[in-house]
Amino acid sequence: MSEKKRQTALIFVCVAIYAFAYVGRYSFSSNVNSIMDYYGAGKSETGLIGTFFFFAYGIGQILNGIFCKHYNKKWVLSTAMLISAGCNLVIFIGVPFSALKFIWLVNGVAQSFLWSSLISLVSQNVSHSRLRFAVTVLSTSLAIGTFVSYGASALFNLVGKFKYSFLLGAVCLITIGVLWFIFHDKLTNKPFDFIEKEFALDKEPSKENTQSKAIAVNLTLLFISLSVFAVINNFIKDGLNTWVPTILKDTYGFTNSLSIALTLVLPVLNVFGSVMSEWVYAKLKNFITTLSVLSFVAMLFILVIVLTLKSIMIVSLLSFGIVALLMTGITHIIVSSAPVYMRSKMDSGVTSGVLDGFCYLGSTISSYGLGFVAESLGWHGAFYIMLGACAIPVVVGLILTIIQSVKKRNQKEQLQ
Repeated sequence: MSEKKRQTALIFVCVAIYAFAYVGRYSFSSNVNSIMDYYGAGKSETGLIGTFFFFAYGIGQILNGIFCKHYNKKWVLSTAMLISAGCNLVIFIGVPFSALKFIWLVNGVAQSFLWSSLISLVSQNVSHSRLRFAVTVLSTSLAIGTFVSYGASALFNLVGKFKYSFLLGAVCLITIGVLWFIFHDKLTNKPFDFIEKEFALDKEPSKENTQSKAIAVNLTLLFISLSVFAVINNFIKDGLNTWVPTILKDTYGFTNSLSIALTLVLPVLNVFGSVMSEWVYAKLKNFITTLSVLSFVAMLFILVIVLTLKSIMIVSLLSFGIVALLMTGITHIIVSSAPVYMRSKMDSGVTSGVLDGFCYLGSTISSYGLGFVAESLGWHGAFYIMLGACAIPVVVGLILTIIQSVKKRNQKEQLQ
């Protein structure tokens, strides 16, 4: 196998792994209405199941991001996928409602091993010239997995067999887990040392002494900003992924199957979210500015949802899709583009894992929190909270942009 073919095969296998992981993850959120009906549970206690998953996943992401460079990824990824498959299979067979949150917590732990390891594999095995292609293609795994999961759930709900979504998740994860174990050695047998080859740094002591402190400060500020944006973005993104079917059912009286089917608009649009965010970043050349611009546009469309939720259904549905697209684009920049493009400065696996951990801190809050708010204040109250949350990265980005502009102006004046 040629080097180019090996890299291409690795990229698409990584896409398949994470897409199937989403099938085994969204088997719950795509059936949240049916689970509430089946067990006679309320929004907040059902949302707690997702909270358990997101909590375990977020903590696991941070720890696995730190340690993934030491893993034997052949064994670790395969084992994680099989455990996740087992969690889905147990729910398909049938368990009491009280056990669901603990099973989904184990699923969160298992799935937390995947993303940082996949980013690390891409960073170490894909040449610099193909990085943008790799990052963009890998980002489609979210849309593919979400579409398969929600599409299958709509069909299963149509025939009254929602639990088969969990069986599908188990089959997908077992299949890709076994294939990864078989083909791992062939796909990763020629790792690259890109840090030394492609990013050789200027070693002049004078430049290091004068610039290293400033670089460290800028990287720290960037990392903190990305972490804050990660929490807020996933609070909104996974809040929508979990609750849109319920919102459509409560607001417009749709059936479970129709609500899930209409929710398929989200992953279809999400396919374009990553491409769109890459295009914006290519124009602005700045991670923080890119995220602030995307957040500002998302804030406008959340406001549109608030104004039209009960009056103009088509506008609300379109706005849901656009917000989902923007949130996916923001996630792509935070957990894919930034870690991989900064691999010469920070380990990509560590950066991606820790930032994804912060993403799922937001998800942890949204699953239970938005369900609780909806029960107390209605869905309009939930969207007002999303609107306020979305304003935070806009304000932070504006402040940082002003600070950077002042610094550049001062540097120019010093040079003159």
